[in-house]
Amino acid sequence: MALIAVITMTACKSTKKATEGSSTAKSETEAQLGSAPIADSLKADLYRLTVSFYSIGSGTENEFITGFEDKIGSFAGKVGKNIDYEKSHWGREGETDFCLRLTELSKAEQDEFITMTRNYLKDAKWVHINENQLCRHKGKR
Repeated sequence: MALIAVITMTACKSTKKATEGSSTAKSETEAQLGSAPIADSLKADLYRLTVSFYSIGSGTENEFITGFEDKIGSFAGKVGKNIDYEKSHWGREGETDFCLRLTELSKAEQDEFITMTRNYLKDAKWVHINENQLCRHKGKR
């Protein structure tokens, strides 16, 4: 009986420490996201633009995924610069993230690219467009 009490007390302490540790890590990430200016995005591992195509059970809108990739290429040709991006497939129904730092573009070109992206994807139902955020489903390099 005493052995069971000791085991139970030890298990509770371990769970409490694990929980405290995860909340500390979460608050540090939240602090990075809340206060990181664009210039510090590389320090915080933030991306200037993230576009996440998701599904609610019926697959993704593939025409928007391939169209967006074409838009990246078209814009790169227009400005004469190669636009680097990370493309990650993370779901079972074609879910795909595009994570772009856009460091090769000037501030004006970044703004123009983001505006073009938002305009192109305005009719897509299953997409999240975020600025200065972490790449949620980042692939391994």
